[in-house]
Amino acid sequence: MKAELLRSIVAAGKARKVGDVVELSEHEFDFLAARGLVQLHNPKEPEPEPEPEPEPEPEPEPEPEPEPEPEPEPEPEPEPEPEPEPEKKKTSKKAKAADK
Repeated sequence: MKAELLRSIVAAGKARKVGDVVELSEHEFDFLAARGLVQLHNPKEPEPEPEPEPEPEPEPEPEPEPEPEPEPEPEPEPEPEPEPEPEKKKTSKKAKAADK
């Protein structure tokens, strides 16, 4: 069955242009027609070339939400400095005996 291409395709290793008439099996035609690539060729009524479909305008992407600022990690509490040990006074044996 003869079909007219509505879009450019590559078939059997050959590039085909819009408007080319190709011979297709019924299965090939059904496959391509379901995807809007071909239409049945009728040489008695020359059809005007299909107008290119206007591309739909892409929807504007929503602005991404600002990422929440990561909570600052709590700073580790500084370790308390060990208190200096009181200096031991040197005492003589007599002073120790007096304390008793």
